[in-house]
Amino acid sequence: MKLILTRIFIFCLLGFLGCNSPKKSLGVCSLGYPLVKGFGTDSKLNSFTSTGMATEATMVDLKITMLYPRENQQERLAVGVGIAIKKTGQEALFVGGFSDVNGRFNIFMQPGIYDLEFTYGGCNTLVVKNVELLFKKMYKGEIALGIHGKEQKVFIRDFSKEG
Repeated sequence: MKLILTRIFIFCLLGFLGCNSPKKSLGVCSLGYPLVKGFGTDSKLNSFTSTGMATEATMVDLKITMLYPRENQQERLAVGVGIAIKKTGQEALFVGGFSDVNGRFNIFMQPGIYDLEFTYGGCNTLVVKNVELLFKKMYKGEIALGIHGKEQKVFIRDFSKEG
């Protein structure tokens, strides 16, 4: 029993020191990277445009990646990112899902104005507000989630103001 407690203590200590050291950590925090001071890398909406007509309903196709700060902002596919879609002005979840093994999220939606929230463990959250989806249109977008630092931040973008 004493040996087990000693090993747990040593593992926790190594994890704490690894996350707070300027050198590469032991892979126990922030997806294998030591946590940087501040908020880390920004999460952002790279693009979101209408690409033509859909046949029956409005279609949204998103590609989601993660930005790795130690690799010159190299993007990697983000598998399992949580996406919450809410009607603008309402707190109740309208529909949700996760990105697939290719870092993509596809959904058919009703026309309307929505808020999209992208969350993933170890990344800063991105909320895109007031996204207007028109009837029988197809939309494509690219989302990049930044790895968070010692503090986590929610990045908010108002699509109606910035387009």
